Amino acid sequence: MAQKIYWSAQQLRISIFPTSTWNASVDLWPQVTGTEKEKETTNSKTGEIIQEGWYNKQKLVLAVNPVKIDLILTVSIPAHIEKGETIVDTLGSLDEALKVFQSLVNMWLLNKQLPEVNRLAFGAQLIKIMPSREAVYKELAGYTPINLNPTIMTDFKFEINLLTKSKIFKTLGLNRLTKWGALQLTPEASIVGQSVPVHKYPTINFARVELDINTSQHNKDILDKKILSSLYSELIGLGYELSVEGVLKYVK
Repeated sequence: MAQKIYWSAQQLRISIFPTSTWNASVDLWPQVTGTEKEKETTNSKTGEIIQEGWYNKQKLVLAVNPVKIDLILTVSIPAHIEKGETIVDTLGSLDEALKVFQSLVNMWLLNKQLPEVNRLAFGAQLIKIMPSREAVYKELAGYTPINLNPTIMTDFKFEINLLTKSKIFKTLGLNRLTKWGALQLTPEASIVGQSVPVHKYPTINFARVELDINTSQHNKDILDKKILSSLYSELIGLGYELSVEGVLKYVK
Protein backbone atom coordinates (compact mmCIF):
# COMPACT_ATOMS: atom_id res chain seq x y z
CA MET A 1 0.00 0.00 0.00
CA ALA A 2 1.33 3.43 -0.99
CA GLN A 3 2.22 5.71 1.91
CA LYS A 4 -0.34 8.46 2.49
CA ILE A 5 0.94 11.96 1.73
CA TYR A 6 -0.24 14.75 4.02
CA TRP A 7 -0.58 18.46 3.35
CA SER A 8 2.33 20.74 4.15
CA ALA A 9 1.85 24.47 4.71
CA GLN A 10 3.70 27.17 2.78
CA GLN A 11 1.71 30.04 4.24
CA LEU A 12 -0.74 30.69 7.10
CA ARG A 13 -2.62 33.94 7.63
CA ILE A 14 -5.02 35.80 9.88
CA SER A 15 -6.81 38.86 8.50
CA ILE A 16 -8.87 41.31 10.50
CA PHE A 17 -10.99 44.12 9.05
CA PRO A 18 -11.42 47.33 11.08
CA THR A 19 -14.98 48.66 11.38
CA SER A 20 -13.95 52.24 10.64
CA THR A 21 -10.98 54.47 9.93
CA TRP A 22 -8.31 54.11 12.58
CA ASN A 23 -4.69 55.07 13.20
CA ALA A 24 -2.89 52.59 10.96
CA SER A 25 0.49 53.91 12.11
CA VAL A 26 0.13 52.10 15.46
CA ASP A 27 2.82 49.41 15.77
CA LEU A 28 1.00 46.06 15.92
CA TRP A 29 4.06 43.82 15.49
CA PRO A 30 3.58 40.79 17.81
CA GLN A 31 5.39 41.30 21.12
CA VAL A 32 5.95 37.58 21.57
CA THR A 33 9.05 35.61 22.48
CA GLY A 34 10.62 34.28 19.29
CA THR A 35 9.57 37.19 17.05
CA GLU A 36 12.15 39.52 15.54
CA LYS A 37 11.28 42.53 13.37
CA GLU A 38 13.85 43.10 10.63
CA LYS A 39 12.54 45.84 8.36
CA GLU A 40 9.58 48.13 7.68
CA THR A 41 8.38 49.77 4.47
CA THR A 42 5.57 52.24 3.83
CA ASN A 43 3.62 52.74 0.61
CA SER A 44 3.21 56.51 0.36
CA LYS A 45 0.27 56.18 -2.06
CA THR A 46 -1.85 53.69 -0.11
CA GLY A 47 -0.52 54.26 3.38
CA GLU A 48 0.08 50.54 3.82
CA ILE A 49 2.81 49.63 6.28
CA ILE A 50 4.60 46.29 5.78
CA GLN A 51 6.79 44.91 8.54
CA GLU A 52 8.91 41.81 7.96
CA GLY A 53 10.87 39.65 10.34
CA TRP A 54 11.01 36.18 11.83
CA TYR A 55 9.14 33.90 14.17
CA ASN A 56 10.79 30.63 15.17
CA LYS A 57 13.09 30.87 12.11
CA GLN A 58 10.17 31.33 9.69
CA LYS A 59 9.34 34.54 7.84
CA LEU A 60 6.68 36.68 9.52
CA VAL A 61 4.91 39.54 7.71
CA LEU A 62 2.54 42.14 9.13
CA ALA A 63 0.70 44.21 6.51
CA VAL A 64 -1.34 47.08 7.93
CA ASN A 65 -3.60 49.48 6.06
CA PRO A 66 -6.74 51.42 7.01
CA VAL A 67 -9.14 48.68 5.84
CA LYS A 68 -7.33 45.38 6.56
CA ILE A 69 -4.59 43.92 8.73
CA ASP A 70 -2.79 40.70 7.72
CA LEU A 71 -0.44 38.68 9.91
CA ILE A 72 1.28 36.05 7.78
CA LEU A 73 3.68 33.21 8.53
CA THR A 74 5.27 32.12 5.27
CA VAL A 75 8.23 30.44 3.64
CA SER A 76 10.99 32.82 2.55
CA ILE A 77 11.22 31.24 -0.90
CA PRO A 78 9.04 28.55 -2.55
CA ALA A 79 12.00 26.25 -3.26
CA HIS A 80 15.78 26.05 -3.33
CA ILE A 81 18.53 23.85 -4.72
CA GLU A 82 20.51 21.75 -2.26
CA LYS A 83 23.26 19.34 -3.40
CA GLY A 84 21.82 19.36 -6.91
CA GLU A 85 18.32 18.51 -5.71
CA THR A 86 15.21 20.70 -5.70
CA ILE A 87 13.86 21.21 -2.19
CA VAL A 88 10.37 22.68 -1.86
CA ASP A 89 10.27 24.85 1.25
CA THR A 90 7.41 24.51 3.76
CA LEU A 91 6.51 25.50 7.30
CA GLY A 92 6.20 21.81 8.07
CA SER A 93 3.13 19.60 8.14
CA LEU A 94 -0.21 21.40 8.34
CA ASP A 95 -0.76 20.14 11.89
CA GLU A 96 2.65 21.31 13.09
CA ALA A 97 2.43 24.71 11.39
CA LEU A 98 -1.08 25.38 12.69
CA LYS A 99 -0.02 24.66 16.24
CA VAL A 100 2.83 27.19 16.01
CA PHE A 101 0.83 29.88 14.20
CA GLN A 102 -2.32 29.64 16.29
CA SER A 103 -0.27 30.06 19.45
CA LEU A 104 1.19 33.27 18.01
CA VAL A 105 -2.21 34.52 16.85
CA ASN A 106 -3.87 33.92 20.22
CA MET A 107 -1.26 36.11 21.92
CA TRP A 108 -1.39 38.76 19.18
CA LEU A 109 -5.17 39.10 19.49
CA LEU A 110 -4.70 40.19 23.11
CA ASN A 111 -3.04 43.40 21.90
CA LYS A 112 -5.22 46.22 23.24
CA GLN A 113 -4.18 48.48 20.37
CA LEU A 114 -5.96 46.33 17.80
CA PRO A 115 -8.94 48.22 16.34
CA GLU A 116 -12.53 47.04 16.56
CA VAL A 117 -13.30 44.67 13.69
CA ASN A 118 -16.35 43.26 11.95
CA ARG A 119 -14.64 40.61 9.81
CA LEU A 120 -12.09 37.88 10.46
CA ALA A 121 -10.37 35.44 8.09
CA PHE A 122 -8.12 32.39 8.16
CA GLY A 123 -5.97 31.77 5.11
CA ALA A 124 -3.60 28.96 4.14
CA GLN A 125 -1.58 27.78 1.16
CA LEU A 126 -1.01 24.02 1.26
CA ILE A 127 0.88 21.60 -0.99
CA LYS A 128 1.40 17.89 -1.45
CA ILE A 129 4.50 16.85 -3.36
CA MET A 130 3.66 13.88 -5.56
CA PRO A 131 5.85 11.49 -7.58
CA SER A 132 4.26 12.38 -10.93
CA ARG A 133 1.74 14.58 -12.71
CA GLU A 134 -0.62 11.59 -12.94
CA ALA A 135 -0.37 11.11 -9.18
CA VAL A 136 -1.29 14.77 -8.62
CA TYR A 137 -4.46 14.45 -10.70
CA LYS A 138 -5.41 11.22 -8.98
CA GLU A 139 -4.93 12.90 -5.60
CA LEU A 140 -7.03 15.94 -6.50
CA ALA A 141 -9.83 13.70 -7.78
CA GLY A 142 -10.30 12.60 -4.17
CA TYR A 143 -11.07 16.17 -3.11
CA THR A 144 -12.99 17.70 -6.03
CA PRO A 145 -16.03 16.61 -8.05
CA ILE A 146 -14.17 16.60 -11.38
CA ASN A 147 -13.42 13.35 -13.20
CA LEU A 148 -9.76 14.10 -13.83
CA ASN A 149 -7.89 12.48 -16.69
CA PRO A 150 -4.28 13.72 -16.98
CA THR A 151 -3.88 12.22 -20.45
CA ILE A 152 -6.34 14.74 -21.93
CA MET A 153 -6.29 17.52 -19.31
CA THR A 154 -3.80 20.17 -18.23
CA ASP A 155 -3.75 23.30 -16.05
CA PHE A 156 -6.38 22.01 -13.64
CA LYS A 157 -7.97 24.65 -11.39
CA PHE A 158 -11.16 24.36 -9.35
CA GLU A 159 -12.62 27.04 -7.09
CA ILE A 160 -15.74 27.05 -4.94
CA ASN A 161 -17.17 28.98 -1.99
CA LEU A 162 -19.29 26.98 0.45
CA LEU A 163 -21.54 29.02 2.73
CA THR A 164 -22.33 28.10 6.32
CA LYS A 165 -23.18 29.65 9.70
CA SER A 166 -20.94 30.14 12.72
CA LYS A 167 -21.62 27.98 15.77
CA ILE A 168 -20.25 30.75 17.99
CA PHE A 169 -22.23 33.65 16.47
CA LYS A 170 -25.42 31.88 15.41
CA THR A 171 -26.43 34.62 12.97
CA LEU A 172 -22.96 35.17 11.50
CA GLY A 173 -22.49 33.86 7.98
CA LEU A 174 -19.20 32.25 6.95
CA ASN A 175 -17.50 31.78 3.60
CA ARG A 176 -15.43 28.65 2.95
CA LEU A 177 -13.47 29.43 -0.20
CA THR A 178 -11.15 26.77 -1.59
CA LYS A 179 -8.98 26.88 -4.70
CA TRP A 180 -7.53 23.57 -5.90
CA GLY A 181 -4.85 23.14 -8.52
CA ALA A 182 -2.13 21.00 -10.08
CA LEU A 183 1.28 22.64 -10.41
CA GLN A 184 4.73 21.83 -11.75
CA LEU A 185 8.04 23.43 -10.83
CA THR A 186 11.17 23.05 -12.96
CA PRO A 187 14.05 25.12 -11.52
CA GLU A 188 16.74 26.35 -13.89
CA ALA A 189 20.30 27.47 -13.40
CA SER A 190 21.53 30.33 -15.55
CA ILE A 191 24.50 32.64 -15.96
CA VAL A 192 24.08 36.38 -15.60
CA GLY A 193 23.83 37.93 -19.05
CA GLN A 194 22.73 34.71 -20.77
CA SER A 195 19.07 34.11 -21.62
CA VAL A 196 19.42 30.35 -22.12
CA PRO A 197 19.57 28.25 -18.90
CA VAL A 198 22.72 26.18 -18.46
CA HIS A 199 20.97 23.49 -16.47
CA LYS A 200 17.42 22.33 -15.72
CA TYR A 201 16.69 20.45 -12.52
CA PRO A 202 14.08 17.66 -12.27
CA THR A 203 10.46 18.79 -12.34
CA ILE A 204 8.53 18.75 -9.08
CA ASN A 205 4.83 17.89 -9.26
CA PHE A 206 2.47 18.92 -6.50
CA ALA A 207 -1.16 19.34 -5.62
CA ARG A 208 -2.09 22.69 -4.11
CA VAL A 209 -5.05 24.09 -2.23
CA GLU A 210 -5.59 27.64 -1.05
CA LEU A 211 -8.01 28.12 1.84
CA ASP A 212 -9.77 31.38 2.66
CA ILE A 213 -12.27 30.83 5.47
CA ASN A 214 -13.82 34.13 6.50
CA THR A 215 -16.78 35.81 8.11
CA SER A 216 -19.42 37.31 5.85
CA GLN A 217 -18.70 40.62 4.17
CA HIS A 218 -22.33 41.54 4.92
CA ASN A 219 -21.79 41.61 8.68
CA LYS A 220 -21.60 45.17 10.01
CA ASP A 221 -21.67 44.34 13.73
CA ILE A 222 -18.53 44.65 15.82
CA LEU A 223 -17.02 41.28 16.73
CA ASP A 224 -16.37 41.03 20.47
CA LYS A 225 -12.60 41.00 21.01
CA LYS A 226 -13.01 38.51 23.85
CA ILE A 227 -14.07 35.75 21.50
CA LEU A 228 -11.92 36.52 18.44
CA SER A 229 -9.57 33.66 19.33
CA SER A 230 -12.49 31.22 19.58
CA LEU A 231 -13.93 32.45 16.30
CA TYR A 232 -10.54 32.12 14.60
CA SER A 233 -10.26 28.57 15.93
CA GLU A 234 -13.64 27.83 14.37
CA LEU A 235 -12.43 29.16 11.01
CA ILE A 236 -9.28 27.04 11.26
CA GLY A 237 -11.37 23.97 12.04
CA LEU A 238 -13.56 24.50 8.98
CA GLY A 239 -10.50 24.96 6.78
CA TYR A 240 -8.80 21.91 8.21
CA GLU A 241 -11.91 19.81 7.57
CA LEU A 242 -11.93 20.84 3.91
CA SER A 243 -8.22 20.03 3.59
CA VAL A 244 -8.96 16.50 4.83
CA GLU A 245 -12.30 15.79 3.15
CA GLY A 246 -12.34 18.12 0.16
CA VAL A 247 -15.66 19.35 -1.20
CA LEU A 248 -17.10 16.07 -2.48
CA LYS A 249 -19.84 15.81 0.17
CA TYR A 250 -21.11 19.26 -0.83
CA VAL A 251 -20.80 19.02 -4.61
CA LYS A 252 -21.87 15.93 -6.54
